[in-house]
Amino acid sequence: MIQLTVLVKRNPELSIDEFHDRWRAHGRMIAADPVFRRLMTRYEQHHRAVVDYRNGDTFDGMALQWYETYDDFRALLASDEYETKMAPDEAQLLDLEELVVIFTEPGEVFIP
Repeated sequence: MIQLTVLVKRNPELSIDEFHDRWRAHGRMIAADPVFRRLMTRYEQHHRAVVDYRNGDTFDGMALQWYETYDDFRALLASDEYETKMAPDEAQLLDLEELVVIFTEPGEVFIP
């Protein structure tokens, strides 16, 4: 199992509220697509709390994508569905140059 963690930065053309609404729609689109569901074991969005924006405007949330193998992730990127659905949506939704991406093993829980 491998986990993709992305610190998400919104497209600067979107307001905070507009971004969070559109990001949730992006998640529903991913969940509805059978190719994404087959290749991705789990997909989570963690939206930044509105109260936290008073501390600055660095990131807008965090996305977690779970894959059985790194090859499943690569297969998702190579799919027609990624090219026609996910990538165009990401280009409108995100500031792609400001994302922070890291692959990790599943987290270790110390306080359940």
